[in-house]
Amino acid sequence: MGKRKYCVYFQTKNHYQLFENMVFKHSSVPFQDVVMINHDVGSSPDQLEKAKEICSKYGIHWMNKDEDTVKKTHHELMFEAIEWLEKSEYDFDWILRVHDDAYPTTPDFWNKLDDILLKHEDNFLNKVGSFAFANSDGNKKFGRGCIEQGIISNCGGWYNNLPRYAEYKSKDYFVVESPLDWAKAYNIKLMKKYITVDKGYHLNHADDDISHQFMINGIYNVCLPNLTYAHDIGGKFKFTGYSSMSGIGFTEGKKRFAEKWLWPWGAHNGERKIRDIFTKNCLSTEAYSKSIQKKIFNSSVNDGPKTIEDYEGRE
Repeated sequence: MGKRKYCVYFQTKNHYQLFENMVFKHSSVPFQDVVMINHDVGSSPDQLEKAKEICSKYGIHWMNKDEDTVKKTHHELMFEAIEWLEKSEYDFDWILRVHDDAYPTTPDFWNKLDDILLKHEDNFLNKVGSFAFANSDGNKKFGRGCIEQGIISNCGGWYNNLPRYAEYKSKDYFVVESPLDWAKAYNIKLMKKYITVDKGYHLNHADDDISHQFMINGIYNVCLPNLTYAHDIGGKFKFTGYSSMSGIGFTEGKKRFAEKWLWPWGAHNGERKIRDIFTKNCLSTEAYSKSIQKKIFNSSVNDGPKTIEDYEGRE
């Protein structure tokens, strides 16, 4: 597999049955071809026994066998994972945080990802804070957002059902406001430089906040549209008894986002309302003067995909 630029990072609570029954079973590529690390986040005693079995069998590095992580946010844990990697003398550029109910579906996924990262190495290492993938081969989800023209009125707050779809798919990558978060890679160097963990979020919109922290500092987030990573929230039901955690911290996350960024997140607010508030509170301020948010705000999904080169030089 050569020397990869990334590792795969799980955060797991009582879901170790999913590794063999879903993630590894349905993946288009062997996970053993990448370095895997895991934080357990408060599993029951019987699941901790299962964790020992799974981690040993598949070569997953379990970082916190004897440490309680229950009260920490998933981004706090990710910084701990980065610290663990560095102390263990791993030299990765990216940490790919994946959900334990998601898996790659593109053939030869890891090697194709390697090729893209090598091809765009200079731009990505210095100008991209995070990247993620498409959720399927069709014109479905590539990311989410609220401030680009048409992202709500035409696409419902997601980069999906995109106009000029063939152009979007023709790119190795294109800029998005916030990448899909069930398999999202973070630039380790830029995380350490620009990101402050905000404990005001509890799951919902915490990753959107990270995306906006990058962008306010002039750092992009991108989607790799020809690599697909499925999120099987329905398929895990028979193994866990529930299918989604999407409601956790929903109200608190939206409140915190609006307080912090001075405009409301969510398609339910309507595109005109969001753009009017962003124009009033953000567009002409010093804080947003060199931001990627401003570049995206002045763009439209109807114009097709934008790369870093397309945005560079825009005011």
